[in-house]
Amino acid sequence: MLTTESLGPEELLRLRVFVTVEFPHQLTPAVVAGGACAWCGNPPGADGLPLEYVKGFDVRGCADCYSARLQWVLSWDTWAAHFLTCDVCQRGEHCRVAHAQRLLHEQTISAAGKEPMHCYLCHQQVAGDERVTAAEWHGMSGMHLGYAHVAHLCLAPNCRVIRFRRRS
Repeated sequence: MLTTESLGPEELLRLRVFVTVEFPHQLTPAVVAGGACAWCGNPPGADGLPLEYVKGFDVRGCADCYSARLQWVLSWDTWAAHFLTCDVCQRGEHCRVAHAQRLLHEQTISAAGKEPMHCYLCHQQVAGDERVTAAEWHGMSGMHLGYAHVAHLCLAPNCRVIRFRRRS
């Protein structure tokens, strides 16, 4: 059985991302008691991962949900990191690497139980040929991982300019 002691620092950080970004809005009695997966509601089973960052509750995630969300977060983060460090992407030009990373990330969306990609700025669903990037923003309920049109390409009237920062 996985425990926080058996996980390395990097995996614990990803677990914290899951709890802050992925935690369910509805905590049912079964989820709080550890009898249902925090994400899918099915029994977490013997290999369920305890989400011990939630003090006072026995919240768990099943291995399948955890694995799917881990792949989603990893592919999102790889795509976002590339965009922030790539001169081609920063100039708003087509980048084959970023496009390939987007395609790999798109393969994780359904398994992770995510909605289709929407630009968080203009709230429009992203079409397959539109240029977007992975984007992080902070809302009233905390940090959110999502997507944004590459700023100067978004023609939606309510789309604000997004400023990308290079990671240090």
